[in-house]
Amino acid sequence: NEKSEESDSAGSFPFSPLVGSLIITIFSLLACIAGYWTIQKFGRKTLFVWGQFLIALFLFIAGLLLLLEQPLPAFVAICFYVVSYQITQGVVAWLYIPEVTPDQVSGLCLTS
Repeated sequence: NEKSEESDSAGSFPFSPLVGSLIITIFSLLACIAGYWTIQKFGRKTLFVWGQFLIALFLFIAGLLLLLEQPLPAFVAICFYVVSYQITQGVVAWLYIPEVTPDQVSGLCLTS
């Protein structure tokens, strides 16, 4: 009986796992490209601070929507999370680590 309930809720989602992964990958790629211009326009500190806020906001919204059993809006919130991460933290982290660490350990910091 539990399996039939799981299949009903999973059947209401319009995308297969493969298509959902492809959509998230496309969002990530486009946001990564856009990150180049956002860091030049807004600066690292602004992106770092606002990035933390946006990431937390979209993860909270996604969690709330999943709790309310709204899978498609939760998927959209996860896509916005990926975009907000790639435009802010994803760009800033690669520039921030070499600035705050000595040359001898920056490679170690980038691999961790």
